[in-house]
Amino acid sequence: MRAIKDRILNLAKKFGIQEVKRGGRLAKKLGVSNSVIYRLMDEISLPGLENLTKICRAAQVNADYLLFGQEPQFLYGRPGDEVFYEARAPAPADLDLMADCVSEIVHYLQERRLKISARRLGQVVRKLYEHCITEDEKPGPELVKAYLRLT
Repeated sequence: MRAIKDRILNLAKKFGIQEVKRGGRLAKKLGVSNSVIYRLMDEISLPGLENLTKICRAAQVNADYLLFGQEPQFLYGRPGDEVFYEARAPAPADLDLMADCVSEIVHYLQERRLKISARRLGQVVRKLYEHCITEDEKPGPELVKAYLRLT
């Protein structure tokens, strides 16, 4: 916990805030309540996922830096600058599964002479892909039918 307190103090300095007590200006800059900063500074607890996300976005740091002190501290530029994230390249297994999901959906739609918008197709592919990843299943007609009904 001590290390996260030091990193919060470093973020305050980057924002030009010299003294951090129970939140105040730093809490406003980071978009969290005073109690979140208070709890961090008094080493009571770590921020929840929602507050961690707010802090990382406002300070333009990654969660690994904030929680574990792993570099790089700042993603790009300085606090307040616009941030651009580089997406990782998908693994070949991800691409194969995604292709299988798209193929199953298109096949299902063609067999039944159904048409859907590109936006909806993207939503169905995303949901089906997420299901297949989390449940370790292959996409099939029954799953496609279920996800077409859900979206």
